[in-house]
Amino acid sequence: MKVRELREIIDKAYPDENVTLYSSSHRNMQILGVNEAKTRENGCLTLDVDWSANDKPVETEVERLERQRKALDEQIAKLGKENLVKAKSKARKHRATPKTRTAEEQLLAGYIPTGKRGRPRKIVADPEKLAELQNQDK
Repeated sequence: MKVRELREIIDKAYPDENVTLYSSSHRNMQILGVNEAKTRENGCLTLDVDWSANDKPVETEVERLERQRKALDEQIAKLGKENLVKAKSKARKHRATPKTRTAEEQLLAGYIPTGKRGRPRKIVADPEKLAELQNQDK
C-alpha cells in the first residue's frame, strides 16, 4: 500500500484519531511516528510503533505524565480534606471561664478564701453569722 492511499483512507474515516494497528498476533500497535534514519536506510517508509499493554493503545509520554499528575492532584486534595477534618476535630472550642467569687461571696457560701485559686477551705457554717452577713449585704 502506498503512503498516499493509507493517508486517504485514514483521513476519510478517522481524521482526528490516533492510529493503531492490529497485528496478526491479535495485538494492538500504536504508531509513534516516522523513523527517518531507518527510512533512509531501507529506502521505504519506516514507522516507529509500540505494542499496547493489555490490548489498550499505548499512551504518549505527555499523556502518561498528565494522568500521573491528575492522580497526584486527587491524592493531595483527598489528604488536604482529611487533614482539615482532623484539625477541626482537634480544635478546642473556647468556653467562657467561670468568674471567681470575691472573698465576701466565698464567706457567704461557707468557704474561707485562702488565696489559692480553686481550693478554698470549707468552714463549719454558723447559721446565725451567715444570716447576719447576708442581712448586712442587702
